[in-house]
Amino acid sequence: MELFACSGPGAGKAMAESVAIGYIHARVAAAMLLASLVVCAGAQRLWGVPAVLAGLLALHPAWTVSILRGDCGFMRREVS
Repeated sequence: MELFACSGPGAGKAMAESVAIGYIHARVAAAMLLASLVVCAGAQRLWGVPAVLAGLLALHPAWTVSILRGDCGFMRREVS
């Protein structure tokens, strides 16, 4: 049980997986943003959806949640 700190066997692997999962989810969010931009540009509709997606991407846990806080990055995985 990793109650207080991320250390011991497998800690590095768990942290690397958390980083990878965070970046994969960020790529999905970026793809959704790009798709919404293409749809809005082609249809000349309101730009509310891309604006919201851009804000969510800017605050994405891949770059706002640290993996060094003691939980091996499980918080980043969960909120991604």
